[in-house]
Amino acid sequence: MKNIDMVFNKMKITALIFLFIMQVSCIVLAADKDNIIEPSNTQAGLVFDINSISYLYNHDYQGIPTHDSFGNPIYSSPARPGFYQTYYGDNLMLLMRYKDGKSITYTAGVFGGLIYGENDLFTPALPLLSFHYEPDDSFYMTFGTLDRSTHSGLLDAIFDDYLNYPSPATVAAKFRRLPLVNASEVPRPLENGYEMYFALLKSLTYQGWINWNYINSPQDRESFDCASILLIDLKTSIGLVLNGDWRYIHRGGQLYHNGSLMDGHVFDAGFSYYPSFIPNAKISANLLWSHDVGDRYEEPQLTLDGNGQEVRLEYNLQGFNLSATYWNGKDFYTEDGNPFYQAEYFINFGVDKKFVITDGINIGFGIILYDVSGKFAHSEKVFLIFDKIFKLL
Repeated sequence: MKNIDMVFNKMKITALIFLFIMQVSCIVLAADKDNIIEPSNTQAGLVFDINSISYLYNHDYQGIPTHDSFGNPIYSSPARPGFYQTYYGDNLMLLMRYKDGKSITYTAGVFGGLIYGENDLFTPALPLLSFHYEPDDSFYMTFGTLDRSTHSGLLDAIFDDYLNYPSPATVAAKFRRLPLVNASEVPRPLENGYEMYFALLKSLTYQGWINWNYINSPQDRESFDCASILLIDLKTSIGLVLNGDWRYIHRGGQLYHNGSLMDGHVFDAGFSYYPSFIPNAKISANLLWSHDVGDRYEEPQLTLDGNGQEVRLEYNLQGFNLSATYWNGKDFYTEDGNPFYQAEYFINFGVDKKFVITDGINIGFGIILYDVSGKFAHSEKVFLIFDKIFKLL
């Protein structure tokens, strides 16, 4: 009887989300169907920026792999073979931004987030403060709060920008595998650190950054991550973009031995092809390698090496972004990546769409269907974005 009730509840939730998406689609059919308007602050002076995102996420992850290469259970248990979660929430950023008229921009503000049904904010109100230097289009550097929207070059296998998987349980001691049976998925908090970008000959670009989470202390282990993205953009000439990515995650310091000292690397090399004979289409392929050191204090040191291959097709059909992905992997793992990439293989099909309601107000939805190692999983999202910039001086 419980199984029947669970299936009925899942069907009801999915049906409600589908009806909501259809209603939203009908409302905005007469509206501008371009992509979300990206606010900018290219003029000198002082502005006030309000950025709010209200969202709904629904996840039915039945196909998560159940054991790692050492036979340890991950992501599910016999009592709960999968992960089911539906939640609503809001993110809000209030920013004051001053541009000096030449190349320097100062930003200060506050960020807060709330998941409905939680007793507390999923992350407390956090300050935002950054110094941005950009003398021309070929170079910039940022100190302080980083703009994660510029990090779009990282694959989902390397960095899942939408969700965070905190709360690792005892069965996840090796390589920080995070069992969804004991985890809460929440939007990721802010990134703070240093970032640099430069372009050579217009086609070669490099972007690198470091995000600091904790300074090593008797109470907290040192924690930071960094990444680099190298692109050779030949899209305008032959429709080809070559990419190379590296991401490093470090947990634990050497000054205070109050926990393990762990490192994780992931590397990616691939290309994206934009065929001229199929407008609005993109074909990409990537080879990935991962290397994790479980604890440098342990003897012998436990390491895990993995690899994977991804092929992805994307097509924009009148503003609807259609995609299909094939993944094949062996022991591939990275802490911040989409956990589906730890499976031996998966195929997914997705569609998402963003609508412009009016200037600064946008709404969108997305659906992804998975076949993960022969099991079915799916996720849906609906979000409303309000982003307005007010000129003060």
